[in-house]
Amino acid sequence: MSLLAGFAALQHLVLPIPTLREKPEFAIYPPDYLAAAQIYAHDGRPDLAVGEIERLEARAAERPSFAELARQASLDSGNYRAFWANQLLDQGRPDQARRQLERAEAAYRVHPDLSYPLSNLGFLAALRAGTHHRPDPAVLRRMR
Repeated sequence: MSLLAGFAALQHLVLPIPTLREKPEFAIYPPDYLAAAQIYAHDGRPDLAVGEIERLEARAAERPSFAELARQASLDSGNYRAFWANQLLDQGRPDQARRQLERAEAAYRVHPDLSYPLSNLGFLAALRAGTHHRPDPAVLRRMR
């Protein structure tokens, strides 16, 4: 049995199964990047969350067969950048927030078929216009 396992491992190293190289779930394993980004965001570090998504986007750009993963990663990038922009606003750094908003906007342009990025973009437009205000905490509690 161990001889068979050894042969299978050797075969995979010498002549890997080509199909596996073309599937992002095996070649890249996106859940690692997405879980790390989620943890960073939960810990209040959207900058590191965006970094994880950028690494995922770079890996997805390596092969044309990973195009759908790259498209999904751009959506995640927009979401984390919008979150980061909100945090920067709360910290009184509107110029940096606007930069993140512009990058979120660019990421969302890849997804004209989805509606929820539009609500994020509405928030971003209000920020850009200088009309951003914090919602009533009671309303936020009811939304949860």
